[in-house]
Amino acid sequence: MKRTFLLGLMLVSLTTVRAQQTSFWEVGLLLGGSSMGGDLVDPDIGSLNDVNFAYGLMARKYFQPNFAMRLNLLRSRLSTNDHRYERLDYRGFRSQSPLTELSLDFEWDILGHLRGVDGSAGGISPYLFAGLGMAIIDPKTSFSYDNQDVQADKNANLPGGVFTIPFGAGIRFNLSPNWALTLDLGLRPTFSDYLDGVSMAGNPDKNDWYGIGGIQLWYNFSSNDRDHDGIADADDACPDIAGTELASGCPDRDNDGVSDDKDACPDIPGTAALAGCPDSDNDGIPDSEDACPTQAGPAEMNGCPDTDGDGLSDAVDGCPEQAGPPENNGCPYGDRDYDGVPDNEDRCPDQAGPVDNNGCPYPDSDGDGILDKDDKCPDTVGPVSNAGCPEVEQEEQDVLDFATQNVRFALNDDRLLPASMPILDEVARVMLEFPSYNLRIEGHTDDQGDAAYNQNLSQARARRCFEYLQTKGVPAARMQYSGFGESRPIASNRTEAGRLQNRRVEFSLFK
Repeated sequence: MKRTFLLGLMLVSLTTVRAQQTSFWEVGLLLGGSSMGGDLVDPDIGSLNDVNFAYGLMARKYFQPNFAMRLNLLRSRLSTNDHRYERLDYRGFRSQSPLTELSLDFEWDILGHLRGVDGSAGGISPYLFAGLGMAIIDPKTSFSYDNQDVQADKNANLPGGVFTIPFGAGIRFNLSPNWALTLDLGLRPTFSDYLDGVSMAGNPDKNDWYGIGGIQLWYNFSSNDRDHDGIADADDACPDIAGTELASGCPDRDNDGVSDDKDACPDIPGTAALAGCPDSDNDGIPDSEDACPTQAGPAEMNGCPDTDGDGLSDAVDGCPEQAGPPENNGCPYGDRDYDGVPDNEDRCPDQAGPVDNNGCPYPDSDGDGILDKDDKCPDTVGPVSNAGCPEVEQEEQDVLDFATQNVRFALNDDRLLPASMPILDEVARVMLEFPSYNLRIEGHTDDQGDAAYNQNLSQARARRCFEYLQTKGVPAARMQYSGFGESRPIASNRTEAGRLQNRRVEFSLFK
């Protein structure tokens, strides 16, 4: 921990060296490429085979050598095509969209303080950036097959614009006082799952993203500095006399940010609020007028502290670390029940209770020994180990086990068979009877057929149970579902009996 602190201190020190360097404006041009990561972009193949040309204009403002704000207007195209990959050709999914991004980034230029006084020249510097943006899109998609999820996506009202969070890194090469070249790479997570035009046909629980990278050429407008003090003439209040950035380019002998011509104490560091004169305890009161110049205090106390904040300075407070009214010499009133609430504020002065209940004890409505404020089921008796709620008995666990073994669906489909619905009704009853528990729904298949198809089918069947239980009053926030396809068999797939056991939806409680 000590080494980490020292390293952080060194980085801060580095970024403040030669802090006289001023701010300046730049404009830039981007030439590079973009790539999309969507629901149906195969991560094993990657999206780099679908890189599209990207270009744009940018403007950057350096507020100080290491920190800048950048405005970007970028154009490109996002696309993916299954026909480019042999093992995805059967799916036939294609998507493409024009892309216009308007974003605002904040940059940390790690070695920016080492630039020359002209504001630009000075070698190589890496930087990090992050910001907020808006991507204007118009995705067009096509499939070689059709199902319920594909139709849902075709009928969806696709957004014309989505918010993004650009972040990334780059490296800057300062070519001259006016010109710089940067290599920049950034990712853009979005707040939408329709960047590639699909959601239900892919993974509706995961939003899309894209990336943009390339070469940037920058031109600096603010490199004139007649007095060579590192502050551009346009920002220098004294362009012909070398000064400091704190004093806007004017001389400042004591380096307190107040120029010598305005400093009432030019050889003693002070504050701007006090015309450059010192305030040892930084309480806004000049030392010459402060009754306690080495202890910070408010003006109404003549600069002396009031530790307990009761309106009496420590010098005249009978209890300087315990707040009390002036009529009691700054000391608190008595506390008969020793609950920390003064008797004059305690609604139950003879019964100990917490401060947040005005000194009165909390009730225990169901008498199970757990106060109502800590009891998740205040009207039902339950043990401390279950937060005051009743525990699930073996009878209820048997309901879940029976549902795991007997909930069935139509062949190669996620439609529930009629016989399965009364079983799920019993699961809903258990969930409503035990509100402190949550439900995990996991779909599984045997190994017959395509693995990707089995994965999607198991996910759809788990989702179908999730949606049915919602119709029976079980809140969605108390359930989660997922599909595992053929990856978790509980019996051999070599026999029909084993495959039947593997085709299941498991139900389990958790907190």
